[in-house]
Amino acid sequence: MRRLAFAALVALALLFGSPAGADARTRLDAQVDALNVNQLLTRDAASLVDPGRQRRARNIADIHHAASAGWGLAQ
Repeated sequence: MRRLAFAALVALALLFGSPAGADARTRLDAQVDALNVNQLLTRDAASLVDPGRQRRARNIADIHHAASAGWGLAQ
């Protein structure tokens, strides 16, 4: 019975809840919207993303690889 109630609550939240960040627009969103189709198809994807996000993505990837290697060695 609890599972059914939980599933119903989750379904209601998904149907009627709005995402918190749906209305938030960033400067990067405006820059991407300003690009035309030709630029999106021909330019390097890395050049379209700001350097701060690239650094964070690299740091997360490094942490992920280190954690994965640590987990493998721990086995």
